[in-house]
Amino acid sequence: MGCISKGRMTMCGVIAASMLVVAAFAQETTDSKPETKRRGRLPAYYSKVVTAEQREQIYEIQEGYAAQIEKLRMQLDELYEQRESEIAGVLTSEQLKEIAAMAAAARARRAAGEPAEASEPAGDSSNAATAPSEAPATPPAKASPNRAGGTTPKQPSR
Repeated sequence: MGCISKGRMTMCGVIAASMLVVAAFAQETTDSKPETKRRGRLPAYYSKVVTAEQREQIYEIQEGYAAQIEKLRMQLDELYEQRESEIAGVLTSEQLKEIAAMAAAARARRAAGEPAEASEPAGDSSNAATAPSEAPATPPAKASPNRAGGTTPKQPSR
């Protein structure tokens, strides 16, 4: 755990610097907003049935929880960043470079409006780099299984 090797230390430094930039930007943008009329968001379908007084009560309740929820969101963000840093720490610098290149290529494809390349299925793909690509033995079925165990016919293309 942590940043031990030179490559990992560099990656942790980049992550730490990014976190500081994001935190500074978030602080700057929240401080510069002018005070506006209180506005919450009603749960689904409430707007059609609540009175103006109930609406204000709901907004007050939401405001009462807002600080706690924001604090928890910040804690979650920190945990996600720690997790990603530890995961990146498992990889070699060459693997990190390869992942960065693939991510940049995917961003470029999205920017150009091209479909994203399919990613590998979840699970252990330790032999994915050395195993030859095999075509499926049988063509895909014309119907896909549904949750009830039956099949749902595929709709014709329009």
